[in-house]
Amino acid sequence: MMQAEAGGVSSVCETLLGVFGAVAPVVVGGMLRFVPGGFTLIAAVVCALATAGMVVAVFSPIRTIPASADWERSEA
Repeated sequence: MMQAEAGGVSSVCETLLGVFGAVAPVVVGGMLRFVPGGFTLIAAVVCALATAGMVVAVFSPIRTIPASADWERSEA
């Protein structure tokens, strides 16, 4: 039951990210055309997102590959 919920959350997150990705060019284009200082604002958002991604990557645990003798036990 727990895996079904995790899969549901994953698909919702993937769908939301897909929607944001599809709408992003329209939002960015509108900001560049109509917002004074839009380029600076877009650059600031991109830098903030890149920094957040780097922080998550640095502090996330690194997965390890089990030794070949432990493969059968790790799959069980």
